[in-house]
Amino acid sequence: MRVAPHVHVLGFVLYFAGRLSDAIPPIEKALQLDPSFVVARQTLANVLTAAGRLDEATGLLKAALEKDPFDRSAVLQLSFLHIEKGRFDEGWDVVRARRFERQQQLGVLPPHTRLPDRSSEHGADVRPWDDLSADERRLALATQEV
Repeated sequence: MRVAPHVHVLGFVLYFAGRLSDAIPPIEKALQLDPSFVVARQTLANVLTAAGRLDEATGLLKAALEKDPFDRSAVLQLSFLHIEKGRFDEGWDVVRARRFERQQQLGVLPPHTRLPDRSSEHGADVRPWDDLSADERRLALATQEV
């Protein structure tokens, strides 16, 4: 039985719960158990990015490319890290408004269309960007950027 996937799941669940520093050790352990475990490497790169440890995430992906220059997942993930970095720094409220305006300019939406209020449906509510803590913003940025 392969143990690495089971250890990885623990780290992934912690990552999904926003417990970034707790998520890293089990994912690293999964990679120690199986260095070729691509999904664990991808998850670790995502967690490191979400934690603001971009140099480590970049190093991890570059190391994977040194071992296998044709590793498509590492190439794609590294590319997205560089392309998306900073794209959402102003927060989702600003990004949402810009996208809405652009859709109006392109004629996708009629000029009289009003930007709907942020979702406030229970369980799907979206808090204003300015109300998020620094940790919540860092996680939200990483989630949007990666």
